[in-house]
Amino acid sequence: MSPKSQDVKQSGLFGFLAQPDAPTKSGVVILATIFGVNAFVRGYAETLARAGSPPRCGTITKGCP
Repeated sequence: MSPKSQDVKQSGLFGFLAQPDAPTKSGVVILATIFGVNAFVRGYAETLARAGSPPRCGTITKGCP
């Protein structure tokens, strides 16, 4: 089954959230690469979500999607 995923944009910062099907009490923070939250980061986040660990990905600088 595919995890629920969404882009997050707030205060000039960009991120990506992937949620597993079952609720959990833990999570993983993924820092973006120098290329931002790209397809590789999103794919890795979705892989972790399928395994049951909800990841949060985000940029640490403004204006870099």
